[in-house]
Amino acid sequence: MGTYHVRVFHAAGAVLLSTLTWIPLDAGQQSRGTRVVNMEIIVRDGDPPLRIASREGDSAIMEHPDLGKFEFKPSFPKGKNGIVLITISDASKSPSRKLTDVEVPADGKQLVQAKTSPAFQIRIAGIADTKNADR
Repeated sequence: MGTYHVRVFHAAGAVLLSTLTWIPLDAGQQSRGTRVVNMEIIVRDGDPPLRIASREGDSAIMEHPDLGKFEFKPSFPKGKNGIVLITISDASKSPSRKLTDVEVPADGKQLVQAKTSPAFQIRIAGIADTKNADR
C-alpha cells in the first residue's frame, strides 16, 4: 500500500484534500490486465474537482479534513457497457462501511451525484488499459 500526500487548496486557502491512499485489493496479487479509472470528484458545490485514480477492483481513499475519510472503488459491471460502477464507503473505521454504489457513464460527459452525505459528484475523466503497459 502506498500513501500519497496531496494538498489541494480552495481559492480561500482551505485544504480540501489532505491524503490520498491507494490500497490494492490483494497486495500480493498482480494487477496486470486491469484498467485504471481516473475520476474527478467534487466534494462541495463551487469547489474545483479532485482527481483520483484507481485500478478496477482496487480502492482510492480520500481523506478530507472537514468531512472524514472515504473510499472510492471502481468496477465494470457485466452487461452494462459504457458504465463504471463506483462503490463509495466510509473509511473512517476498519472495516470500511459501504455507503452507496454510483453508476457513472464511462464517456466522461456526465457528472453524477451520489446519494451520500456529503453528496459527492463524480465524473470519469478517463480510463487507461494497463494490460501491456509493463511489457
